[in-house]
Amino acid sequence: MTDKPILFSGPMVQAILREIREPGAGKTQTRRVLKTQSIDGYSANGNLVEYEKGLKHGLEFTHIVHGLWHPESNPNGKSAWYVPVPFRTGQRLWVRETWREWHDVDTSCGCSDHCACSSSTAHPAAYRADGDELDADDREAGLKWKPSIFMPRWASRITLEVTDVRVQRLQEISEADAIAEGVEWIGEHDRDASDAFSRLWDSLNADRAPWASNPWVCAVTFRPHLTNIDKMEKAG
Repeated sequence: MTDKPILFSGPMVQAILREIREPGAGKTQTRRVLKTQSIDGYSANGNLVEYEKGLKHGLEFTHIVHGLWHPESNPNGKSAWYVPVPFRTGQRLWVRETWREWHDVDTSCGCSDHCACSSSTAHPAAYRADGDELDADDREAGLKWKPSIFMPRWASRITLEVTDVRVQRLQEISEADAIAEGVEWIGEHDRDASDAFSRLWDSLNADRAPWASNPWVCAVTFRPHLTNIDKMEKAG
């Protein structure tokens, strides 16, 4: 099964780290918009349109088999009604977050240009989510924070083990799932964690898939580990 990178904002990284430090107090779920969305009766490959047709035939889509979301009545067959799912149970994901290299990287170890022993710290990079700021030495060395999209595999410090994958409409999220999404603070106008999550969602996704549009999402449940994915592989 292929390992995949996955991007998280600073607050979400902090919520994952909170879960690692104190199980049950942080983030163990994430929702990602499915690339295939029905728009005006059409979609990129027609699968969600076929899904809507399947509903009219009384099919219930509850099974994910071999990366495809199938109707309950025929999960293993070659049904025309299916939706591709980008994540699978048992898969490992390495977290990409805002980062920078240390200014005192030492490559004399000979392992590689970048490795876990190339710095005096526990990690080969610094992470914005930890609250670190650039000091004078960093700026003099030409270092700056790099967007999460540009984080390489060797610099990742968090690995997620996928334990469950579901496909649903965004607004189908339960109160327990909203809490598992890492919602920590509820505003004075929020009725519950689900309301707080809707605000969090829009703060990150309002431009492409706002809460009100109720898009199809892939709900991923995971177990987080504070380790680089390749170190985890060697340890295993």
